[in-house]
Amino acid sequence: MTEGQMPGRRRGKRLGQLMVNGIRSVTLICIYYTCSIGLTFYQKNLFRDFRFPLTVVIVHLFMKFMLAGICRLSYTITTGQPRILLPWEVYWKKVLPPGAAAGIDIGLSQWSLEFITVALYTMSKSTALIFILVFAIIFKLEEMRWSVVFLVFLIAGGLFMFTYKYTQFNLFGFLLVLLASLLSGLRWTLSQLVMQKTELGLTNPIDMVYHIQPWMAASLLPLAVFMEGNALAASKFGFRFKDLGDAGFMWLRVVFGAVLAFFMEMGLVLCILGIIVHVMLKAKTLHPTKATHSSNSFSTSSPTDSLQKVPLLSESEGEYELFNE
Repeated sequence: MTEGQMPGRRRGKRLGQLMVNGIRSVTLICIYYTCSIGLTFYQKNLFRDFRFPLTVVIVHLFMKFMLAGICRLSYTITTGQPRILLPWEVYWKKVLPPGAAAGIDIGLSQWSLEFITVALYTMSKSTALIFILVFAIIFKLEEMRWSVVFLVFLIAGGLFMFTYKYTQFNLFGFLLVLLASLLSGLRWTLSQLVMQKTELGLTNPIDMVYHIQPWMAASLLPLAVFMEGNALAASKFGFRFKDLGDAGFMWLRVVFGAVLAFFMEMGLVLCILGIIVHVMLKAKTLHPTKATHSSNSFSTSSPTDSLQKVPLLSESEGEYELFNE
C-alpha cells in the first residue's frame, strides 16, 4: 500500500466506526425510550384495575432478578465461565446504598401515577436531571460551573411554567414524584460510583441488575406491606379470589410489565456503562503504562473483558487501531 492510500484508508475506518457507534447509540436509545414510554402508559392503564402500585414494583424487581439470573446461568452453561459474584462484605457496603435509593425511587414513581397524569409525571420526573447534577457535584463527579447552575434553573423554570395553574394538579402526587426524582438523582450518582470501581467487576449490565435487585426489593418491601398488604390480601386478586381466570390474567399483566421494565433497565444501564467504559478504554489506550490490574479475589475479569461480553458495547479491533495510529 502506497503512502497516498494510507490517509484514505484511515478516513474510511473512522467513517465506518462512526457509523457503527451511531447505530449502537440509536439502538440503545430506542430500546430504552420504547420500553420506558410503553411501560408508563401500560402501568397507568394497569392501575385502573389493579390499584396496588407498590406490589407491582415488588413483582417487577423479583422478575428482573430472575431474568438476570437466567441470563447469567445461560452464559455460564454456554461458555463454562462463571459470572462475577460479590462477597457479602463488599456486596452490602457498595451495592446497598444505590439499591435502596433505586427501590424507593421506583416505588414512589409508580405510586404517583395514581394521583397525577402521565404528562405531569413525565415533566416532573425530568427534574431528576437537577438532582443528578447536584449529587454529582456533592460526590465530586462534576465540577461547579455556571453552565450547570443555568441548566438547573432552566429545568426548574420549565417545570414551574408547566405546572402553574395546571387543571389536573394533585399536590400529593406531585410531591411523590419530586421525592422520587431526588432519589433518582442519588441512585444514579451512587450507581456511577459503583460502576466506575473496576475492581468490583460490575461492568456488565446483567451482573449489575442481578446484584442490585435484592436491595431494591428489601428497601421497598416494608412500605409495600404496610401500605397495601391487608388490602391486597382481601382483594379479588389476592386470597379472596373467586375467579381463577380473572386473577391469573391480572397477574400475567403485572408480569408482562416486569418484562418491559427489565429491557428498559437494560437499555439505560447499557447507555451509562457505554459512556463510562468507553472513557476507561480510551484512557487505557492513551496511557498504557498507568493501567493497573486488581488483585482482589472477587474480580474475575478486566473492564475490557467484561465489556466484550456485551455485544452492543464491545469495541472493534479497528477502533483500537485508530487510536494507536
